Amino acid sequence: MVVELDGFNDVALSFSNHKVQGLFPFYPRDWARLVSQVPDVQDQRRIGLVAYLQGRRGSRAQRFAQAPLSWSVTAALVWRSLDRQLAAELGSARQELAMVPTQRSGYRERGPLRRYLNDHELLRDIARVWALSSLQMQRLCAGAGTHYYHFLQPNQYVPGSKPMKARERALSYRGDYPFRLVVEQGYPLLQAEGARVRGLGVEFHDLSQLFSGVTEPLYVDDCCHVNAKGNALMAEAIGKAIAADWSR
Repeated sequence: MVVELDGFNDVALSFSNHKVQGLFPFYPRDWARLVSQVPDVQDQRRIGLVAYLQGRRGSRAQRFAQAPLSWSVTAALVWRSLDRQLAAELGSARQELAMVPTQRSGYRERGPLRRYLNDHELLRDIARVWALSSLQMQRLCAGAGTHYYHFLQPNQYVPGSKPMKARERALSYRGDYPFRLVVEQGYPLLQAEGARVRGLGVEFHDLSQLFSGVTEPLYVDDCCHVNAKGNALMAEAIGKAIAADWSR
């Protein structure tokens, strides 16, 4: 089977590709960087910072996962606190990398020109292509005798999707987050397109409200990532949906 869990990057990064970097919205992430022949020094430093923070986070997790630290509850609490801080730094570094306008205007980097009257029209086109991609994936899988399941992931910026106490809100919700309005305006379009392709045979499930009744902290940064409990809740919901389909 093929299981797809997406939504946030699809609206946020496609929107940023076009609005901030001036690129064709449906090109792969960091397209201009991939095809550029002359790397930008400042850009390379931003990429290096992301790689450094990723490596540092992984190395720290490995150290705390080894004895004797792995036997200590106190050490686990220390690691969790340090990891949250690193996760926040990594999220900020990734965000800065994504929000840098491209200085390259050639066709190779930019791609086909698309002009939209407003942000809603751009987001509507993003949702349309996202849904067509899901439909195409379903048809490819069906042709190969494979089951395909598509899930729209939760995100804290979807209105009413997660009750938050002060501590979680301070960590994971920013009123000035660059993609907050993109999620608020884009997710309803994804939901509508998901319902449409479900009518065309795609096993689509909307998990955007999965955490609407969960008060304990789940989000670990101001982007979209959740802790082990949040991942377990998503895995359980996905598993139930697949089991229900297979039992029919």
